[in-house]
Amino acid sequence: MTILTLGNSNSSFSGSFSGDGSQLTGISSGITWVETTQSADFTAEINKGYLVDSSGSVSGSVTLTLPPSPSFGDQVAVLDVTGFASNYFIIMTSSININGQAGGQRLKNDDQSVYLLYTNDTLGWKPIEGINGGNSALTSADTIDVEWLVVAGGGGGGSVNNSFYGGGGGAGGLRTSYGLTSGGGASAESKIEVTTNSNITIIIGAGGAGAASTSNTIGSQGINSSITYTSLDSVSTSIISIGGGGGGANTNNATSGGSGGGGSESNGLGGAGTAGQGYAGSAGDEAANRGGGGGGASGIGLATDGGDGLQVTITGAAVTYAGGGASSGTGGLGGGGDAGTSGTANTGGGAGGTSSSTGINGGSGIVILRYPSSKTLNIGLGLSSSTITDGSDKVTSFTSGTGTVYFI
Repeated sequence: MTILTLGNSNSSFSGSFSGDGSQLTGISSGITWVETTQSADFTAEINKGYLVDSSGSVSGSVTLTLPPSPSFGDQVAVLDVTGFASNYFIIMTSSININGQAGGQRLKNDDQSVYLLYTNDTLGWKPIEGINGGNSALTSADTIDVEWLVVAGGGGGGSVNNSFYGGGGGAGGLRTSYGLTSGGGASAESKIEVTTNSNITIIIGAGGAGAASTSNTIGSQGINSSITYTSLDSVSTSIISIGGGGGGANTNNATSGGSGGGGSESNGLGGAGTAGQGYAGSAGDEAANRGGGGGGASGIGLATDGGDGLQVTITGAAVTYAGGGASSGTGGLGGGGDAGTSGTANTGGGAGGTSSSTGINGGSGIVILRYPSSKTLNIGLGLSSSTITDGSDKVTSFTSGTGTVYFI
């Protein structure tokens, strides 16, 4: 049996516990309570108590992150002051266990108070009181594994006001966790893990504008697409696919991007691709009166044609995304525009080059999430989307906009 005295000379906690701390009882009076009620995510300080109100949270929860470097005897306390309603209060740490388990605790009992004491690296934060009854640890049942695809907007095509053709736009960068391969010949990336009620921000990149109505100008780079979420160790993480490079024209060289734009017809070099997202565009050829083809997610731009995109089956169907735009030929598989043709919407395809004074636009990007069909995704304003069921999973495709989603 061990006796603990915590706090300072004016206030202390006395209690008894077994060697592993599992029988610790009593309530500390060594806590200084913060008067302001917490209604948004926050990080606690050592030996502080917090009043929590998650009932009006837009995301459906309030998350407390415990102090990152505690010492034995440190404490944190929380009290639900308004009732959680249908929401949650989540207690997380960076890497330290709570009650001997990784991942945190999810609380939903109205008017509950919880006192936590840091014991050691194995047990981590132990409850002096609370986290009982209907409350449970954050386990695999409370986390959601999500497969994803993020494709950026394709680059605009270059314009030349004569018999020459400007360079094709590069495809938008492609990153995915689904299957074996991602863009640029890289291996597929890891799934993301999120908790219920955790915000996920989605951005769909538009295609790059074609060259303006003056000849011999390059196309604009496509706009990035992204997913931003909070990982289980409470770190904000972003998956960003880079917009495709613009096609070159005359002496104005192509730009780099997720995949690079095709070079100008004045023997200009193609733009570089981004590692793990796409390939470079082809150089132009003045003798052949053409720019180069834009790069794609699975191949470099060719002399007159765009590089091919990558086939991904995340929706349950085999769909090819992120093809490069042609110069004077054929666009790459996956939405790449033929000569004088726009990239296809929601593929990230690069635009075709043109011999007119006005360039062509790249195709917009797309973000797709695949998750267990038992889960429901709440989709906020600002996003256009559709959801299907494929086997035991749901698949939600976001086709335009910016907004926040979360699982309920």
